[in-house]
Amino acid sequence: MNKQIGKAKKRIAAAALAMALCLSMVAGAAVSEPAYAFSGYSPFIGNSYSHNARFTNDVVVNGVDVSWWQHNNSDWISAKAAGVDFSIMRASYTGIGSKFKLAEDTRFASHYAKAKSAGIMTGVYHFSQAKTVKEAKKEANYVIARLKALGIGPEDLDLPVYMDYEFNSRLTSRNLSRKTGTAAAKAFCKKIRDAGYQPGIYASLTFFNRFIDMSQIPSDVDIWCAQYYSSCSYGGSYSKWQYTSSGKINGLHSWVGVGKGSIDCNFWYLNPKSEISPRVKVSGVDSSYKYTGSPIEPSVTVKKGSTKLKKGVDYKIGYINNVRAGTGYVYIRGLGNYKGYKMVPFKIKGATASSKKFKKGKYYTVQTELNIRKGPGTQYSQVSRSKLSLSMRKKTFNVKKAVLMPGVKVKCKKVKGDWMKIPGGWICCKYDNELYVY
Repeated sequence: MNKQIGKAKKRIAAAALAMALCLSMVAGAAVSEPAYAFSGYSPFIGNSYSHNARFTNDVVVNGVDVSWWQHNNSDWISAKAAGVDFSIMRASYTGIGSKFKLAEDTRFASHYAKAKSAGIMTGVYHFSQAKTVKEAKKEANYVIARLKALGIGPEDLDLPVYMDYEFNSRLTSRNLSRKTGTAAAKAFCKKIRDAGYQPGIYASLTFFNRFIDMSQIPSDVDIWCAQYYSSCSYGGSYSKWQYTSSGKINGLHSWVGVGKGSIDCNFWYLNPKSEISPRVKVSGVDSSYKYTGSPIEPSVTVKKGSTKLKKGVDYKIGYINNVRAGTGYVYIRGLGNYKGYKMVPFKIKGATASSKKFKKGKYYTVQTELNIRKGPGTQYSQVSRSKLSLSMRKKTFNVKKAVLMPGVKVKCKKVKGDWMKIPGGWICCKYDNELYVY
């Protein structure tokens, strides 16, 4: 009975026939050339994206990158509730004029403090226009000084400090060679590493392929690739993919502080079987927690043998998918003598279906992807997205048939059994003991 397309088993089956919906883990094999093993929706733009086979069985984490162009009044608590689990923020930049001029992003401190307070994992980038190794070193030193001035040490960041290497009016393909681009990127990353931070490089697919010899880049440098397409065709190693600059996310406002501004959106791939080295044991995470509508943040104890490790010294903690009902994760990243990361899963259980009553005229929040049908039951065909009103289309994925996005609110116009009539059609509210709207 295909009432509800968000159930994991039904997603896997659907993937074999047509299009998988928002999978975190599927079967496949890693390959050197791009091959796409599974697809999933972006919760921030509604399109479907194909993920490289190398990320088979990985957890796909949703995040954003921001700068001065997002307003200080942005509500990061709402962004977390909308599914933002990480953010990479511009701390500083090199001007695009002819002169080499370094500057601070004046909204970085506010974004950083609010995102951290909301439980969102954070990383940093410097917008680079380096044409020489000397300039790249100055950029790295500048962003390091900026972080230290704000009291942000390596133990405070969940993600790397990236060199955002891209062309603008100062840096062009005419004044940068592959040799110099490679040397500059290496120099930037070395300065970051020597200061105790994890280094990373952000660039477009073309920039990586033409202007950086990745065979010379050390393996500890994290790679963040930009390609605004339905799949990422970069053949090298990478852990993050910036797939659009057109995301619309609750709480994140444009630079003038109005509406949902266009946001850069990213996927982060994490292996749920990864271990911290030397291997540690994590305890304190229950198998399940009750849904509250707020982030679930289990406390943990981390030990190496009988020795209890210190939070903020030996490890730090982040949380993934820890607001909505479903599978969440505690993300433990090693610090100092401990390298790598470990993920501990837990369930967030919503109210039981039998205990939930729906009433006409009230608004409800959708918790998973839901088909909109022409009637109350699977015998009715699915509504075409093109038939919806503009306001309702904004609440659905950008596919042919109408599929509601998680987190959107809908008004109940009528209830019939387990089905609810909303503007545009009918949705299944619950099935067996699973609840799909709250």
